Amino acid sequence: MIWASISRMPGAPGYRHPHAKWDLNELQTYSRMVKWHSLEEIDQVPEEDRVYPKCHGYHKRTVCVYGTGDVGWLLQQKHFFANKFDPNYDDFALQCLEKVLRDREVIDACSNS
Repeated sequence: MIWASISRMPGAPGYRHPHAKWDLNELQTYSRMVKWHSLEEIDQVPEEDRVYPKCHGYHKRTVCVYGTGDVGWLLQQKHFFANKFDPNYDDFALQCLEKVLRDREVIDACSNS
């Protein structure tokens, strides 16, 4: 997997020395963003343990499958990849991300010419 390789590659952006805690909290690395259900802002999680805002998609195996309501939050993060999306559930979330990234690409190209 690309994200696993990047986060464990010495010298790569966001590199962390190997440790089990990096497998549980992607907020400590830049390789991928995963929103774990047990760390979301939901009533069942004590306030001091909440790390992520509530998932706006659905959960699959305790991981948030991002929806359109998660896109703004994701764009504020510094991660290279976001895990996971389902185009059959909310294709608009992917369309929004694609548009933002394409617009950034055009802006970068114009400012570098």
